[in-house]
Amino acid sequence: LAQNLPVSVNEQLKSIEKPIGLLRIIFVGRLHPIKKLDFLLEALAKAKGDIKLDIVATREDEAYWKQCKKMIGKLQLKFDITTYIDLPHNKIKPLLEKAHLFALPTEGENFGHAIFEALAVGCPVLISNQTPWQSLKEQKAGVELPLANPSRFTEVIQEFVDMPFEAWQEYRQGAWSLATSYQQNLASAEQYHQLFKNAE
Repeated sequence: LAQNLPVSVNEQLKSIEKPIGLLRIIFVGRLHPIKKLDFLLEALAKAKGDIKLDIVATREDEAYWKQCKKMIGKLQLKFDITTYIDLPHNKIKPLLEKAHLFALPTEGENFGHAIFEALAVGCPVLISNQTPWQSLKEQKAGVELPLANPSRFTEVIQEFVDMPFEAWQEYRQGAWSLATSYQQNLASAEQYHQLFKNAE
């Protein structure tokens, strides 16, 4: 029943620009069908604008990766896509800090450490509704969507492409606030644990 112990939340947000028409997306996950990188690439293909995609992935399913590489090759005619395979974990955070949107249309997560790591640096998230992270839009932390409606993923990507800095900054602040709240609640739970432990 113990809560997950995620990375520390940034004490303050780093300053980055987000012009209208530009979007830097980051995907972080295993190269496995359950993480649905192919789904993201299909949704991205129908979007318009100056879109940059960083794919940070660990090798797992070579046949699936081969399929995704073909899709990436076609998309690189339209967008700037960079792949980082088996990148050391300590090199991922700087990429998250530069991103405008974290995207992971996963089929399911018990917690979603990569999702939290994005929130922790103030990066809004676009994820499936198959994770514990819910009501994201209401909290201005991102958007969770059903996988049964892939066109909505394209629409949300486009909304973020066209989003002005001020509106995106609200999402950025919301993402960071959600991670901060989780971390504070976790600290409170640990304090209660110590309290009862000391009372034994």
